[in-house]
Amino acid sequence: MDWLIGMFVARSATALNSGEDEIVFTSMKILAMLDVIRGADETHSFPAPTLIYHIRQSEKWDCGLACLQMVHCWLCQPTTSKGIDVFKTERQWMRDLVATKSVWTPDLVNALDRMKRMSSSPEEECSPFQKMPNFSFLYCTTRLGVDNSFEDLDYYRDSFQCDELRVKSLLEDAKRRGLPMVQVPRLCLEEFAKVISHSEVVAIVLVDNHVLTKGPCGHSVNSAYRGHYILVSGISKSKSLDDRDYCMVIVNPGVTVETEFVSPKRFEEAWRAVGTDEDVIFIAKH
Repeated sequence: MDWLIGMFVARSATALNSGEDEIVFTSMKILAMLDVIRGADETHSFPAPTLIYHIRQSEKWDCGLACLQMVHCWLCQPTTSKGIDVFKTERQWMRDLVATKSVWTPDLVNALDRMKRMSSSPEEECSPFQKMPNFSFLYCTTRLGVDNSFEDLDYYRDSFQCDELRVKSLLEDAKRRGLPMVQVPRLCLEEFAKVISHSEVVAIVLVDNHVLTKGPCGHSVNSAYRGHYILVSGISKSKSLDDRDYCMVIVNPGVTVETEFVSPKRFEEAWRAVGTDEDVIFIAKH
């Protein structure tokens, strides 16, 4: 997996510098990543969605941290609660690490990398994330940077200047350390579905929550952008909610329902909304 992600990132940088179209490349490399995970499987059968233990966010701003905790539970395979004290310890560690209430995806990438490193060398510091199985991750986005136009969105305005400095610093450090990140103009939804339908893969996705939670008439109460992180655990072919023969299976830390089924159309609209940069962090269990 590491060699494949290395090719992924290096090839992406070459394409960006040359102006080459990355869309086909990115889809092909993601499918190649799945081959590494499951072996050469040309008759992919879309298994049942991955079982995820649902963890609620405790504040309006810590949905991303709740998603990281759900990923940790999935990797360690507990199917029941570990106890409120353990969850509190994990969440506090994450809060101390990100040190902000305005969490961006690079904050989550940095936290995920720290969890991975601390798990492999837990003796280096006191960590609530010990004895995790081997895993890899890949951060996909349309912009490995900060879009200055986001300052005009109410959601970002109050803390944008501080966020911009922090996020740029995190990305520079991540690039220096060779973390698995790739900038793509557009990741095809069908290829996303193929990736996430594998039982060894989940994804943390940034969406516009007002688009995701549209009512029956297709309108949210407030149409202003509202960033929100969800965990996508697979697809379901037993439900068809629009013109496609499947729906997205999500675990949302902001609701009491443990699992939700969302039409591909609504998911894509929420994922591609202005303000998200179409951010996805794929996590693969080995």
